[in-house]
Amino acid sequence: MQGSSLTTLREPVIEANPQQRLDLVLACVAAVAAAVGVILFFLLTGSRAVDDDELQHLHFAWCLTQGLAPYRDFWDNHPPLLHQLLSFLISRQGEYSGVLLSGRWLCAALALPGVAGVYLLGRACAGRGAGAAAAAWLACSEVYLLKAVEIRPDGILLTCITFSAWLILSAMRGASSSGDEGPSGTNSRQGRCGSAWRWVAAGLILGIGATATTKALIPLAAILAAVSVGFRASERRSGVSRGGVAWFAAAFCTPVGVWLVGEALRGDAGAAWRMTVMENVAYPQRFNPWSLIHATFPYPLLAAAGVGTWAAFRRRGNGAGRSQALRGAVIGAGVSAAAIALMPAAYLQSVLVALPFFCVLAGAGVASLVEWAGRRATENGGWGAGIGLIGVFAAGAAVAPVQRVAATISRQREQLAGAMHALDAVCVLVDRDATVFDGRCQAVFRKHAYFYPSLVQGVLMRYREGKLGAPVREVFESTAPTMILKDSRSAAIGDEDWAWIAANYVALAEPYAWVYLPGWDFGAEHSPDAVEFVTRFPVRVAGCYLVERSDPAVRVTIDGETIGDEVELSPGSRVIRLEGRGARVHLRYCPPSSEEIGGGGLP
Repeated sequence: MQGSSLTTLREPVIEANPQQRLDLVLACVAAVAAAVGVILFFLLTGSRAVDDDELQHLHFAWCLTQGLAPYRDFWDNHPPLLHQLLSFLISRQGEYSGVLLSGRWLCAALALPGVAGVYLLGRACAGRGAGAAAAAWLACSEVYLLKAVEIRPDGILLTCITFSAWLILSAMRGASSSGDEGPSGTNSRQGRCGSAWRWVAAGLILGIGATATTKALIPLAAILAAVSVGFRASERRSGVSRGGVAWFAAAFCTPVGVWLVGEALRGDAGAAWRMTVMENVAYPQRFNPWSLIHATFPYPLLAAAGVGTWAAFRRRGNGAGRSQALRGAVIGAGVSAAAIALMPAAYLQSVLVALPFFCVLAGAGVASLVEWAGRRATENGGWGAGIGLIGVFAAGAAVAPVQRVAATISRQREQLAGAMHALDAVCVLVDRDATVFDGRCQAVFRKHAYFYPSLVQGVLMRYREGKLGAPVREVFESTAPTMILKDSRSAAIGDEDWAWIAANYVALAEPYAWVYLPGWDFGAEHSPDAVEFVTRFPVRVAGCYLVERSDPAVRVTIDGETIGDEVELSPGSRVIRLEGRGARVHLRYCPPSSEEIGGGGLP
């Protein structure tokens, strides 16, 4: 009798659940795929080619270290959180190109927890295996690998989205389960109190994300839609949701309110709202957002997400709770995708706000297929088919995107080195107190001569339409930039502006022909037979100027004083006289330490 009892007790330990084993294998394989993505994530952080947006964010952060106020002293279409964090790095490390990598590691450290957040959210929606698969989909996603390692706020927001959604799901489940216990309602009250902090934490986390980028309004709408539609299972649970939403909304508004109140105290709240919200909503550039689908959502991920959506609406019985959570993910994915589709110009990083929801659905889809394969395999006396499906979807999630990205690392590393050298070159060429004009914010650690430091396409379009005030050629009359950098953006300001620049600035010799310094080429339009040339020219930038003659015998006087190979000029109108047949003189501003990076000579 006793032996029979012992045998009965041991039976549950001896018997193994094939489905649980499959779920464990799925979690292990997905964890390996996620680890591959994370390793590549770290490699890309130190080798990814520089994106123009990274220079913009670094420059805006440097402006904060100089006491300049965003929205008032310079144009900024982002809330200030990321720039404040970067300004701390610049203050600690100094003004050199290495800050670029430090800023990347900061953003990567804030974006990487998003993988863990997607795992928690996927596990809460569809189990451990689904959570691990969702993390693998995200970690191996091409857009995540390329954009979350850059200096931009989108990776920070992705992390905030995942943990905020997970906390809300945990809060609603805790409140609904506690409401069924306790004869006097004590457990129900404890459940509400226990879930309240989750609602508050979720709101604070997403609110912090909103102080980094106003794209947080998209997941805010998605989460509220999921709460109001996906979790309304009963009247009691709806009441819990309404109370939780109130806590969530109040917590979300707290960090956003602190930021806006601070701007209001400086008198910049209106400008902050206009630049960070209204200008982004009414962005003049337009292109088809569906062109991002192939790059952002590979077909295996979309197929798996489709299976996860199907599973969300077919599960009944014991899986009803998870099914409701999955339906919330479906709503979140749908609302986010619709918002992206309505964006005037949805760039690649924009889809990071929707990617977590799609990854959760894809993870649930893989888990559902594995569950189906497990049942079929059990009926046939084995479970090899399940392992086969796991391998197929793990390969679809990891191998193709990771291979494409990894193949570009060496080329991108070379581009990164060139960009960092250019950053240091600009610092050498221009005094710290000087002003610069360019379109890409390549002069990261120098004051910009124009209110719009970054000439993004929307700014350029409004500029060419005459909606940004005076043209740059008129602004330069007063700001007098010491250096002008000709890049793909600044070259598009207009022919009249560049005609003015050509009359008052000269380009350096190769390889710095894209650098323009104050200078003039006198006598080029003069008759070769003439022996004297006199003209008046304006000096806007004080400093030392190099004098390069076409013939050493040419005599040069400025305001009646004979000059040699160098001359110190102060701002004002000057008269230059050239004496000598066919005389030609090249007068160019000489920045300190310019010999360290390039030579002079007639360009």
